[in-house]
Amino acid sequence: MSARPSARPGRYRSRLVGRGRELARVQAALDGAAAGRGSVVLIEGEPGIGKTRLAHEAAARAARRGFTVLEGSCLVTASGLPFAPLRDALSRRTRDAPALAALPPLPVPVQPARDAADDAYEHRRAVAEFLAGLGETMPVLLVLEDLQWGDLDTVALLPLLARAVRDARCLVVGTYRASELVTGHPLAEVAADLHRARLATRLHLPPLTEAETHELATRILPAEPASAATRELHRRTGGIPFFVEEILLDLVDRGQALPAPAALDGAGSPPPIPEGVSEAVTWRLGRLSARTRQMLELASVLGQRLDFGRFLAAQPDVHPAALLSLLDEAIDARVLVEVPQADDARAYAFVHDLMGEVVYAGIPPSRRAQRHRRVADALSRPGIDATNAAEICHHLLLAGPLATRAEILGAAWAAACHAMDLYAFDSAAAHLRTAAGCAAPGNDPSPASIARHLARALAASGDLTRAVPEYDRALALLAPDADADERVRLRLEVAQELRRVSLDTDAIRYLEQALADTPRASVDTAISVQVELGRCLLWTGRFDEGGRLIAAAVAASATNADPAIRARARYAHADWCARSGDFRSAAQQADGAAQFALEAGDPRSAGAALVSSATWWLQMQEVEEGLSRAARALELAGACRDLTTLTEARSLRALVHCMRGQWMECDAELAAGRDAAAGLRRLPHLSAYLTFVGWQQTLWRGSDDDIGALEAALPAAPLPPVYELARSFFLCRLYVRKGDIEGARAALAPSLRLLPAAPPPGLVDGWIMGVSQVLGGLCDVGDRIAAAEWAGRLQPHGALIVPFASPALELGRAAALNGRWDESLAWLARAQQSALVHHAGPYAALAAYEIGLVYGRRDAAGDAAASRRYLREAMRAFGHLEMRWYEQRAAEAIEAPVSGAACSPLSRRETEILRLVAGGKTNRAIAEALVLSERTVATHIAHIFGKIGVDNRSGATAWAFRTGLVGEERAPGRGPPPSGGPATGSRRRSWP
Repeated sequence: MSARPSARPGRYRSRLVGRGRELARVQAALDGAAAGRGSVVLIEGEPGIGKTRLAHEAAARAARRGFTVLEGSCLVTASGLPFAPLRDALSRRTRDAPALAALPPLPVPVQPARDAADDAYEHRRAVAEFLAGLGETMPVLLVLEDLQWGDLDTVALLPLLARAVRDARCLVVGTYRASELVTGHPLAEVAADLHRARLATRLHLPPLTEAETHELATRILPAEPASAATRELHRRTGGIPFFVEEILLDLVDRGQALPAPAALDGAGSPPPIPEGVSEAVTWRLGRLSARTRQMLELASVLGQRLDFGRFLAAQPDVHPAALLSLLDEAIDARVLVEVPQADDARAYAFVHDLMGEVVYAGIPPSRRAQRHRRVADALSRPGIDATNAAEICHHLLLAGPLATRAEILGAAWAAACHAMDLYAFDSAAAHLRTAAGCAAPGNDPSPASIARHLARALAASGDLTRAVPEYDRALALLAPDADADERVRLRLEVAQELRRVSLDTDAIRYLEQALADTPRASVDTAISVQVELGRCLLWTGRFDEGGRLIAAAVAASATNADPAIRARARYAHADWCARSGDFRSAAQQADGAAQFALEAGDPRSAGAALVSSATWWLQMQEVEEGLSRAARALELAGACRDLTTLTEARSLRALVHCMRGQWMECDAELAAGRDAAAGLRRLPHLSAYLTFVGWQQTLWRGSDDDIGALEAALPAAPLPPVYELARSFFLCRLYVRKGDIEGARAALAPSLRLLPAAPPPGLVDGWIMGVSQVLGGLCDVGDRIAAAEWAGRLQPHGALIVPFASPALELGRAAALNGRWDESLAWLARAQQSALVHHAGPYAALAAYEIGLVYGRRDAAGDAAASRRYLREAMRAFGHLEMRWYEQRAAEAIEAPVSGAACSPLSRRETEILRLVAGGKTNRAIAEALVLSERTVATHIAHIFGKIGVDNRSGATAWAFRTGLVGEERAPGRGPPPSGGPATGSRRRSWP
């Protein structure tokens, strides 16, 4: 809201109108920041809704509490300048913050490295830590206004900043126009993700109500207006505070009262800038001199914030003293306001952005183009500087026919190069698109060079869908006589980008074209192509072809003195060994590849090789060897800021901690992995893997209350097949925990379609883990026939070593589901032994639990005692590991009146229905007793028959009596059986 003086300035400016709830939440955030619990508050709303007024109120309160207040604005004309609002905030440091005077403006980015996207992330994180670190000596409030116009680096910084300030005396308040966040706007995704992760508080400012509009009018007008008049005012303005204020203040200036509804015209919804506001602004401008109005036109072209030196440069025919006089006239008319600046510099801004927009809209098109041309000339008078190239390009584009294509090309190329140097890839891509539209054959840079750089920028920013067509365009634009090595390297480059997101089939097309040109390329380039193509063929099932190419690459590299080439070939050979099932040779080859990469001075490749080596050591259950490689990979990745390797190594360590039940360590690794993965938008599967490890941990140790949040975190976007398998499995487990067996069956169905009946060549280990997950889901839903079928496919590969004990555990459960007790006990014993050897506590406890259930169902001599012994062992282990849900299930199994009841495959609802069936109730009687439809009861009964392997009600009744779900006999010393089955009396759902 405007701070303009009114007839009642004391009352009007004393407090906000209609913002009590939002102000209380801002106050709570300030209290938290003062206590070292920093946070981010995002204020959203329509133009003129009062976002800036609320932010300024927060700044005033913070200043009174001793906070250092830093305020920066995002400018439309500075959209290509990285971290523009932060530079603005730090450049406006006042004498009230002497501790900030010695600090650098922002951390300087590191030199570009091999994966520039990683460096961009590291630079952003350094900026976030720098800002959070300001709170070490004093509490800090950072206000960032108009984030909808923020450069993409500033937007990408917000998640890192939200995490960095959590333990700092730093509060970040951002404002943005919600109406400008169209579909695909990066700020929309960031704001939603921050809110979903509870890293930011979002305050949506609604329009004022009629009562609040009346209160605001009462504060501004000399006399209280009639209710009907304020009602019409509310209708015309839509309750937007700025519109209301401007109309009312205009009436005060004119000495008029608020007109009655009959005196107002223009019914219907108010336009984006209501007529009353336009009239108020136009009337206010009409009181100014012609020269001041011309100066304001130029000011609206320059942008919302006006630096005096730049303002003067754009008007070379105006004397500084005369310009100051014109500015004073605009300030007196409350059109402009002076903005505090460091070093006694002067800057100005429109009282409200909408005022500048009204001024700009009123400039005739021809004169507007002239103004933009004048500003572009002023900015480039000493020559195009990289720091203002983006702004020059902006004004040249809006100058229309007054700017040449060559001028726009030069400015856009300079702006793109500057953005790439600062890792602002999204901004660079926007400038390169502009350059591509102005380039022609013979230009410098050439169209082919622009297309190639645009493809790299898009790939680095995560937009591979658009990057690949640009690579194709770059290939098409290459001159026919271009160097063959250049063509091959370009195709190799696009293939490597495709492989990073598991698009191996698409990568093969480019690599095969590159392979055809390798006879005319250098030897090193040819080996690189053979390596990449061979690995792609391995991963797509063309095992023999891939192996031949890799063997050729290894042979060619043996005589090559370049250790980088030898490292690539050795790494590909390791991949081939792993796909052959020889994990030990694969791990050794990967270790050798890492050594060659270090000799070549390439720690990134060395770290990647060590992560693969760690994975293969874990496949062999050589856990300590795997952890040592992962630790070394982390060390190398940290030194060279390789986010991909950091994320993968953290994922492996988190998985080991999760399998061992080390929850705190797992949480720490997951948090560190997510921080690294935040900078890898082009590699979403890495974040997905971290998510799956987190889900596994939550399902093991979480309560029913955690399940809703876990389900909400499931990604809706398509993932690579291996991750879709995991997603299907976790969804199945979620529905089982909630007692929804039909939902679990539906969730598991995609996995049955995705998994082939036999392991593909070179992918045996992944297939085994996928089948193990699916088999576990089939056991969860009680599908005996499908479980037996998939267990039969998995058993021939049981001799292969796989991570930890999951396959053996699921084979044991599948055998028990089909009544093969001895076979089940053998598999479960193997699973328990393997888990104990490798300290996989949760798996050992689960194996003991399942063994107890099997003994309870087998019903042979001594089985009851063995069942209780194993179940008590499992219950103690679950309690030690804080796996409360499983602890409760083990306790219920121990207390079951008859051993078979402990392992019933039925849900609670199905148990209730079976009891009534065994009692002779008809479907209609059951429906009335349980308040269900007869159709639902019939569906449940059909599922019960399938789960327990009977065909009719008589067989189901016999099974119920045999397992103890129904009957009058009770074990000695026990109370009556619970009326609701094993889970009655507990709020937890039954485990099928």
